[in-house]
Amino acid sequence: MSATSCPSVYHPTISEYYPLVLRLGDYLRCILCPADWPLVESHVGESGRDDAVQRDLQGLLSGVLVALAEPQAASIKDAWPTGGMARVDLQLQTQVDLVDLVLLKLFKRGTQRKPMARLSDIDVLLKGWVRSGEGKTPHAGISRDLPGLLRQHRNGCERLLKSDGAWKALHQRIGTDVMIHLLTEPSIFIPQPNNCYLQLRGPPMDGLRTLARIEQEARTAATLQRKRCMKFEAQRARKRRKMSAGHADGMEAVAHGSDEETAQMMPCRHSLGSSIAGGGERARSPIDVTVPRMKMFYARHRLGKQQMSMFRGVPDKHILNVVNSTPRSALPAPADPSYTSLSSRYDAHQEARTLLRYVFPREHKLENVWSLPKREDRFVKAMLPEYRDWSNREEELLLAATGKSAATPKRLKKNGIEAMEGLLQRHRKVQYARLLDMHCPRKTPPAGQSRGEGSTACETPPHAVIRYTRAVLNEVMPESFWGSKRNMHVIHVGIKKLILGKRYESFSMHHLLQGISADEVAWLSASTGHFPVRVNVSEHVKRRRLAEELLFWLYDGFVIPLIRNAFYVTETGTTRNKTVYFRLDDWADVCKPVLRSLRHDNLRKLSQGRQNALKQAPQPHTVHRLLPKAKGLRPIANLGKRTKLVQPDGNIKWLPSVNQMLESSHEALNLAKLAHPDLMRSALLGLGDIHPKLKAFKQRLLQRHGKIPKLYFVKVDVKSAFDSIKLDKMFEVLDEVLNMDEYYILHKYVRILPSSSRKPKKYGTIAQSQQNLEPLHSRLLHSNQTMRNAVLLDQVQVTSHHGENLWRTLHAHLREHLVKIGTDFFKQKTGIPQGSKVSSLLCTLYYGHMERSHLRFLKEDSSFLMRMIDDFLLVTTDLSQAQDFLQVMSTGFPDYGCQIAPEKSLTSFTPSLPISTNICSDSYFTYCGFVIDINKLDISIDLSRKFYMHSKDAFSVKYARNSGKAFQQWLSRVLENYNSILLTDTSLSSTETVIQNIYSNFTMAAMRSVSYLLDIDYLAQGNIDAVITAIQEAIHQTCRSNRTHVKHSQTGSSTTCLISNNTFLWLGTHAFHRVFTVKGPYFAGLVPMLGSQLDSPSFRWVRRQAHLRCAIEAAWSRLSAIPF
Repeated sequence: MSATSCPSVYHPTISEYYPLVLRLGDYLRCILCPADWPLVESHVGESGRDDAVQRDLQGLLSGVLVALAEPQAASIKDAWPTGGMARVDLQLQTQVDLVDLVLLKLFKRGTQRKPMARLSDIDVLLKGWVRSGEGKTPHAGISRDLPGLLRQHRNGCERLLKSDGAWKALHQRIGTDVMIHLLTEPSIFIPQPNNCYLQLRGPPMDGLRTLARIEQEARTAATLQRKRCMKFEAQRARKRRKMSAGHADGMEAVAHGSDEETAQMMPCRHSLGSSIAGGGERARSPIDVTVPRMKMFYARHRLGKQQMSMFRGVPDKHILNVVNSTPRSALPAPADPSYTSLSSRYDAHQEARTLLRYVFPREHKLENVWSLPKREDRFVKAMLPEYRDWSNREEELLLAATGKSAATPKRLKKNGIEAMEGLLQRHRKVQYARLLDMHCPRKTPPAGQSRGEGSTACETPPHAVIRYTRAVLNEVMPESFWGSKRNMHVIHVGIKKLILGKRYESFSMHHLLQGISADEVAWLSASTGHFPVRVNVSEHVKRRRLAEELLFWLYDGFVIPLIRNAFYVTETGTTRNKTVYFRLDDWADVCKPVLRSLRHDNLRKLSQGRQNALKQAPQPHTVHRLLPKAKGLRPIANLGKRTKLVQPDGNIKWLPSVNQMLESSHEALNLAKLAHPDLMRSALLGLGDIHPKLKAFKQRLLQRHGKIPKLYFVKVDVKSAFDSIKLDKMFEVLDEVLNMDEYYILHKYVRILPSSSRKPKKYGTIAQSQQNLEPLHSRLLHSNQTMRNAVLLDQVQVTSHHGENLWRTLHAHLREHLVKIGTDFFKQKTGIPQGSKVSSLLCTLYYGHMERSHLRFLKEDSSFLMRMIDDFLLVTTDLSQAQDFLQVMSTGFPDYGCQIAPEKSLTSFTPSLPISTNICSDSYFTYCGFVIDINKLDISIDLSRKFYMHSKDAFSVKYARNSGKAFQQWLSRVLENYNSILLTDTSLSSTETVIQNIYSNFTMAAMRSVSYLLDIDYLAQGNIDAVITAIQEAIHQTCRSNRTHVKHSQTGSSTTCLISNNTFLWLGTHAFHRVFTVKGPYFAGLVPMLGSQLDSPSFRWVRRQAHLRCAIEAAWSRLSAIPF
């Protein structure tokens, strides 16, 4: 029997990576001889003194999953010399020896296939092992080695196979041959709670590609190859047309100039974007190369020098300015005028050749974005070639000066050099300052406001930036440079998209190349005469390659430096995705008062001697950027930036960032937080904690009073929560949290979720106490009980840290925290640093300690207190207790440096004392993005902030290969934001409120979908059916996710959602139908199809519910005010 005929199992994560997943028992039944399986079953069913082992073995066969990379795997009986089950004597062949033999087989096979691969990338069982010749020493207490292998860390999966009784019993039942096959061929996954699995054996899943991605890449490659072959065969079969006499010379030049290129670029042999740099690189197609828009953001402004350079267009170190930096008039004029002309011509020729190497690095065999070295094929965006700094190639050009790459390609020797000479001449003549002042004049804040207070009033409109950029481009690279008005128009449209794009939007070169005709750019051809009307395939392919390089240099090498040199590009505090622009001189004036206040109030400048020492030997430090908000600027600290250290030998070393240094301390604090919940008091570990706490309080009230009594709400916010913390008190808290005499063990792991999740792969670290060690997977599931459908991988990377060392690290971070502003270093005077890995957790622990000291008077039976870091909310049935809490918090706690911000305080009653606070005017109380009904304790979405922001500013568009699939994944993630059990639990909120929450979630997603579909212009391409399918699939997935949330809720069986599946689906369809109807003709094709679904007979009972109509009309009356 083959494995393909066995009953398969579906798992949301594993099935995305393996085509066939089976239970262990089914797999063994398939691969064993038919006469052997009854013998195994009889042994498993035996009873006796090993009943526990038998039960474990039965659980092993029914619970463990086996995944096969090749679904056509057949029976393995032919591979056995005996043809059946080889029984072994456990006295001669122990389980330990068997696993060691498996390790050696995996090591030998893996090194034969990939000689240079790390052992940890070959198999999960080989994690923790290294080759003997790598010069590494084993950790203390680990002495057992194998031939050619040296153990670095203890592998938990290996230890499980060697010591677990069930695996030993399985070995005894099926024999050595089958056991070796089982541990060397398929991937094995051990079951854990909540449908999670631990990978026991096989290639690590974090290094595998999903089946969908493999299929898509294969389909794309096959399609491209087929098209190239068809074009090439058509070119060969087509009879050469006669050319006119005026074009004969041009075509002859094309033919002779392209002989070598044609031989290199046969379409059936090489791709359009194939690399010519050698076999160690792989080609990248235009869809894989994106324009690095993030390079525009957060330009460092320096008064004086930067302010002068902004009027010269691109930066001083840009190649266009470097080649013009030495004036020819500085040299003495020779006696012969003709020599002067020749010398100037030679200098211009050399400058143009240098510029050509920057514009066309692939043609000169230099490093480029189109040829990605295999060793740098990373999934991290910042590691991709387009995110490198290509503005300085001096060292690379010096190294390549002796090779062929120094020579200008034949195709570009004449036309290309002339084009670059013209570009340089036009660049010298452009009056950048005049164009900047004409299109983007300086801004003045309104009367009565300083520049710091009126930051948003000093913004430069994006369309003014577009006009400035286009005006510069028309001067430097006019229409004649691009060959036609159509090409010029396409480039103008691309610049508009680049500038108007949102913060995280990226545009691929494939997207920006649409509409560009490379054949119309005459100077890209090999012709030295007239421009031919028709060209052959290889010539067209070559021009297309050159056009790809030229367009990428235009955006990355010219437009982005131009914008960055004149504007500060950032987002704002109110619109997190919308891109805003400030002229650099305006931005410098806006920042002056804020930086002056920051230096004076919170920071202390270091002595000049310490400043010089830090410049010579840099240390990890914090850098700040300022974020515009409605009034003023907010400092944002970046503690994740690594510091560059130039060593004496000239090599560059990157020091760890502040957050990397604090990672161990952060995990130790997390362990203490989970082990001792009393330290947190009423703190919320996340918004998900609101549901169980609020529901428990409501149930207590109903049990005690039979109904919801009169409730009193008080919300207070601590003023400057991080900056007002007293360090001496903070260290007292740390003394209680960290055990100085204990060792903390840190394990690294990988968590893999389905690809539709917001974060499919997570590389994390978790801490354990040495005194209470438990298996890594058990510790992970205990710390995160809501984790579902996950696959866990033990990285077998363990470090030990003493509690006293962790305390010293935190002490140094809090006492000696360095901040760099401009070129000066400062030390923080008050409070704790914001933006670090530990800042929020330290603040939570600090105010939890304050609660234990000063808020013990609150009665738990009649009061409910919760706190999100420094934002307190008290709900109580006792008015006097609410008055006392408000009075105590308003007075403050000098020993903790705690004072509340009166302008942020909110109460549902009028205070008896003259205390400055805001009073809630209706029966809805806002907290952490939610609205609580003070009469019923129903909870719903807070829509007040959404009335002031357009829906299109709430997200970034993803331009991908498969736009339909990308849209569906994006829509599912948007719907999941408010698909919380907190909003859909009918035992917490009334049915009408839950219906309004569900309908509001779908309606806001539909509003965002309008902007999304308009941005990618998807419906104009005739994709109505694809959009309908994506919407329906997202609605169904949201419904299924809601049912899963209810089933696995922390509150257990008391959590219910009485909204039926049909009602859920009808609400989603109705929301999209209503929004698309409002938006008019562009969505006219979607409205009838959604309407027909609403009229489906399956929704007949739903449509008759009058209360449903009332609920959605009440929700729409509030939602219709949101701009979309």
